[in-house]
Amino acid sequence: MDAKEIGNRIHDARKSRGKTQAKLAKDLGTTASTISLLESGDRYPQTKTLLRIAEALDVEPASLLAEKQPVEGRLTFYDDTSIVIALQALGLSRHAVAHIMEVVDLWQEKENL
Repeated sequence: MDAKEIGNRIHDARKSRGKTQAKLAKDLGTTASTISLLESGDRYPQTKTLLRIAEALDVEPASLLAEKQPVEGRLTFYDDTSIVIALQALGLSRHAVAHIMEVVDLWQEKENL
């Protein structure tokens, strides 16, 4: 997903919660101009920044990245990119992330997801 789309999702989530760029920036300990750059797609957010934004806006981090929408009444699944980004944010090695993704793929196959 490109920076512009992520920026649009950040913008929409911020607006839906009635926060200004200045308020979100204050919550994150950054500047309103940084939030503006992220929302306009002029800057791609680092994983840690994206996680902090999601927390400040009380949204799932993957909702700012996910290609797939959740299915009503079922567990929420996100695209592989969102899962990998979340795992990398935990500081896991590439090898560990790859192994976990193999397990996720097998589980999703077994559950016909």
